[in-house]
Amino acid sequence: MKRSSLAAALFLLLLIPLYGCGNKVAGTWYSDRDDGASLVLNEDGSYSDNQWLTTGTYTVEEGVILLTGILDGETRLTLQEMDGQTVLLYEQDPHSHTYYKDPETAKKAKESRQAAEKAAEEAAAAKEREALQTDLVGYWYSELGTPVEFTADGFYISYAQGERQDLQYEVLSGDTISVLAPDGSTQTMKVTIGEDGLLFHMWNYFKAEPLALSPELLEGHWTGGSLGYEFTLNGSFVEKSAFPGFVDDSITSFTITGFDTMEFPEEEREIRAFLSETQESYQLILAWTENGLIRTNFMTKLK
Repeated sequence: MKRSSLAAALFLLLLIPLYGCGNKVAGTWYSDRDDGASLVLNEDGSYSDNQWLTTGTYTVEEGVILLTGILDGETRLTLQEMDGQTVLLYEQDPHSHTYYKDPETAKKAKESRQAAEKAAEEAAAAKEREALQTDLVGYWYSELGTPVEFTADGFYISYAQGERQDLQYEVLSGDTISVLAPDGSTQTMKVTIGEDGLLFHMWNYFKAEPLALSPELLEGHWTGGSLGYEFTLNGSFVEKSAFPGFVDDSITSFTITGFDTMEFPEEEREIRAFLSETQESYQLILAWTENGLIRTNFMTKLK
């Protein structure tokens, strides 16, 4: 035998452990992926896949199967023993999965994984609902409208129509609640709580502690935007002029008639007055109906 023929024969013998009868990885492998992918490793060193991969060649070295395809690039699978059987692991979160020689085993593994993932998702969703429920409870004021309140026993209190409404609410998810309207219909609403407070009805709300109206708490200088206001202990409400020296301050009398109501006798009207406090300041929202619309005036007083 010529030297060249002998070398060729020896080369073919060296290939037998991988591509001949000794190629123990050759065959069809079944994945526990949701799409039920199957990988075919052929005796000649080629592979094909019916889902996430296409076709190419593979090599085996030190327990690692390296798949190489024009479209797939390089994909590494690791040979491991699991529960007494050989499996192929693709370890690349969040897409990691396992190939099995037996399709039934792959199916059971997929079902087990899906059940575990569903349980984990349900636990995470329940945790998000509980967190929102805890964070949502309390009194929230807005600089643009009337306040809202969520109670621990499931009531949503608002004054959007001028009168107090106590509606039942339920937390559906980490950012969604449902509210039972007076007519029996259910309205779904998005809510987000973050560093900037509560985003609700496209408005920003901020948590505070509601307070009952009192002359002592109202007394002093308040600001609302660029305007100034003042309440006095003798029952005067002063709206500071925006043009001092040209336009006089407006002074009217007031009386407190309830927890969150006050009366302006000279104007013959009773309005809502929502008083609250944070660590830094007091907040006051005056709300009244004018031409069928709710008007509000927001002001603050530093402590």
